[in-house]
Formats: sequence, structure tokens, C-alpha cells
Amino acid sequence: MAKIFFESLSSFLSRFCSRFCSRFCSRFCSRFCYTLLLKFFSRLLSRFCSRFCSWFCSRLFSRFLQEKDSVQQAVQQLLGVL
Repeated sequence: MAKIFFESLSSFLSRFCSRFCSRFCSRFCSRFCYTLLLKFFSRLLSRFCSRFCSWFCSRLFSRFLQEKDSVQQAVQQLLGVL
């Protein structure tokens, strides 16, 4: 029963962290890109910034979800030690 609980907990945490980190990354990246490019270009680039940052951050943190199994294995090994 503990195994099922920790597997679902690690799955939830990995999904939550991936979404949260992706959103945070995207917001930070968009603001940085927009501020940087606004000095040189028009406001039309803000759309480019937000789209690029959303794509980049989702790709970056989707790998974390793909490695969910390794997180679950680590939790199981930790439980085995305890």
C-alpha cells in the first residue's frame, strides 16, 4: 500500500513540478525577451517571445516527466533502505 501511495505521490509531484517550472520559466523568459527586444524592435515581437518561451520551457521540462520512472525507482529504493 505504501508503494502505491509513493508511486502516485511521485507521479503527482513530477507533473506538478513540470507544470509549475514550465510556467515560471515561460514567464521569466518572456519578460526577459520582451524587455531585451523592445529596445530594438517593435511590440510585435512580444508574441514571438511568448511563443518561443512557451515552446522552449515546455520542451525543457517535458524531459522531467519522461524521467518519472527513474524518480519512482529512486523512491522505491529509498523505501527499501528505510
